[in-house]
Amino acid sequence: MRILPYEDYQLITSLPEKEVVELISQQIEPAPALRLSQSKRATNRKPYEGEISGNIFKIIRIIRYRNSFVPMIFGTIEKQGAVTRIHVEMRIMPLATLFIAFLMGIILIMGISFLVIGLHDQRFLPALAVPLMMLAFGYFMVYWGFKSESAKSKKFLNELLRADEVRAA
Repeated sequence: MRILPYEDYQLITSLPEKEVVELISQQIEPAPALRLSQSKRATNRKPYEGEISGNIFKIIRIIRYRNSFVPMIFGTIEKQGAVTRIHVEMRIMPLATLFIAFLMGIILIMGISFLVIGLHDQRFLPALAVPLMMLAFGYFMVYWGFKSESAKSKKFLNELLRADEVRAA
């Protein structure tokens, strides 16, 4: 079971494999070495940054606001009979995952400490609820940040490739 949000699905389109590669590559610009500001993005830029090599792509949506949980999108394109199948995986960026793990670990240690103190004193401490609320808030912040962006990317890819979504097995 995955703790962090994750998407794994397939798109099926009647477009030829080469056209799918071309359509995706037209929507990608190379990732800069260092992006200092999202707000200074020119209006004529492409909606995604990343790379496509052969039939494999790795992209991330360019946004004008702060959201550390924008999904990294990995995809493979392959011809299967009369259709083209695109396998898509969306994950949280590794640095954001590391930060979440560190922060949630500190909150968990704090919660366990409050629990041990409460058990030792044989009384309920209202402070026990604080770490639980912080964990719940943190999880829903990550979940909402990821899911809101993954929904936009799903819709974009479906429309771009005129594809139908199929859950990955």
